[in-house]
Amino acid sequence: MLREPETAPRRPSLSLSALLVLALGVWASAAWRRGSDPPAAGLPAVTKDPVATELRHFGGLADPSDRVQAIKRLGRVRDPRVTVALMELVRAEVAVQQAGQTDSSGMLIAASYALFEYHIPEPERVYGVKYWTGALMWWEAHGPDVRQRAASLPQ
Repeated sequence: MLREPETAPRRPSLSLSALLVLALGVWASAAWRRGSDPPAAGLPAVTKDPVATELRHFGGLADPSDRVQAIKRLGRVRDPRVTVALMELVRAEVAVQQAGQTDSSGMLIAASYALFEYHIPEPERVYGVKYWTGALMWWEAHGPDVRQRAASLPQ
């Protein structure tokens, strides 16, 4: 059996705790480069949710054309929070329409189309009616479940 001579330099070895400290340092520096603040001692890290951020931005839009553009962006996101926001918009716009006012902004059509195309599963779609009518019919059956799932996600 061959042995290394006693005069051979020893290779440094890292202990498990040293590896963990090194990994934590790499993670913290990567988080800092991404622009997120390191979590305060003893507090859980807060992650930024892009859907919640976009929905808050959408709620602050006043110009109808900006809202239509945001609906087109958001509508493709299959998230229950988006479904709830779009359904609330459809219900409000239908109420305005039923009151005798017309929707010239296109928000009703954009929101109901996004619901029909991206949020209502194919087998549950109702054909032969306007998009918003089909969306309202689907919402009657699935609204409470969608709201419950949306409530469990970050707002």
